[in-house]
Amino acid sequence: MGDFRPISLVGAMYKVLAKVLANRMRNVMQSVIGDYQIAFIKNRQILDSFVIAEEVIHKWKTEKDGGLLVKLDFEKAYDSVDHTFVDNMLEYGLQLEMKALDQGVYIVSVSFGVGLSSLIQKANNMGFIKGEVFGNNGVQVTHLQFVDDTVIFLKPRVDYLLNLKRIIRCFELSSKLKINFHKSYVVRVGKNVTHENSWADIFRCRKAALPITYLGIPLGARPYSKVFWNPVVDKIETRLRPWKRKFLSKSDYGDWIGNVWQWKMELRRGLFSWEISQWHCFLRYIECLKIRQSTKDTIGWGFNTNGVFTVLSFHTALEEVDGRTSLSFRNPWKGICPPKVELFTWQLLRGRVFVGEVL
Repeated sequence: MGDFRPISLVGAMYKVLAKVLANRMRNVMQSVIGDYQIAFIKNRQILDSFVIAEEVIHKWKTEKDGGLLVKLDFEKAYDSVDHTFVDNMLEYGLQLEMKALDQGVYIVSVSFGVGLSSLIQKANNMGFIKGEVFGNNGVQVTHLQFVDDTVIFLKPRVDYLLNLKRIIRCFELSSKLKINFHKSYVVRVGKNVTHENSWADIFRCRKAALPITYLGIPLGARPYSKVFWNPVVDKIETRLRPWKRKFLSKSDYGDWIGNVWQWKMELRRGLFSWEISQWHCFLRYIECLKIRQSTKDTIGWGFNTNGVFTVLSFHTALEEVDGRTSLSFRNPWKGICPPKVELFTWQLLRGRVFVGEVL
C-alpha cells in the first residue's frame, strides 16, 4: 500500500491485488524459477545474457579454433502447437492446466524453457554437444534464450552441429513447433575462420557474419566503429524530426542560432573560375541582409520604394543595368531574335495577347 497514492487507488484495485500476489509469491519464486533464469528476477537483468554472449564471442576471437554461434528463428506457432505437449509440460512443471494460448506467450515459457532447454542441457551432459567453458569452476554456456530470441554456442565440430540439428528435430516432432531454417543462421567465430559456407550447408540454414542482432543490440560489433553507432544515430534522428519540424527552421538553406540567422548552402556542382567572383559577391550581398525572427516574413519588390511590384519598375530595371541601357522594348523589330518571338513581343507590348485579364 505504501507504493500507491490514495488518488491512484480510485478504480484501480487490480494494482493492489497484483502487489499482494507479488509479495506473497516472492518467498516461493526461488524454488520455482531455475538458477539460470535471467529476466524478471530481482537483481538480475535481461541484458546480462547479452553480456554473457559478448564474453563468449570475445573469448572465441582470441582462440585459434573459436566456435560456432547458432541463431534460431522459431515460427509464430499460435495454431500449430500440440496442446497435449503443452498440458504434459504444465503438469510436469507447474501442475496446472491451460487450454488458451494468447499469442505464444505461454508457448515461450513452456515449450522453450522446459522443452528445448532441457534437451540441450541433457545433450551437453551426455557429450553429444559441447558449449564454451568459463572459469575454474567449469561453468558451461551452451545456449541463451529470451522469448523467441535464441542463440546456441558450440565447439566447431561437425558431429556437434549434426547432433544439435537432431535435437531440434526431436523438439519439432514433440511440440509441433517448427523452426525457420531459412531464417536461422550459423556464424563461425575465431582467428582462423575458413569454410563458413560448409557449416551453413550442414545445418541447412543461411550463413552470416558478425555483428548480428541479439535482444535488439549488435552482438560482436566493434563499439569504436561508425557502423556500430549508425542505428543509434538513425533512431535519434527519427525522434528529432517532429521536434525539428515544430521548433527549428523549415528551410534547408540555414538555421537560427539564437536570434541570428546563419546561412547554410551547399552547391550541387563545382563552380567554374568565372563563377567564383559572382558567388562571393552573392554571399556578401545576402550577409548584409538583416533577418529578424520576431518579424513576420513578407514578399517585397526591391526595385520600388514602397516594395510593390509594377511593370514600370520592372521595365526601368531592365533598361538600366549597371547604369547603361542594355535592352529596349521600344522597337522589337531589330532581327536579334526569331520572327515569332518578335511578333509575340510586339503583341505583348500592345496588349494584344489574349490572357485571362484581357478576356
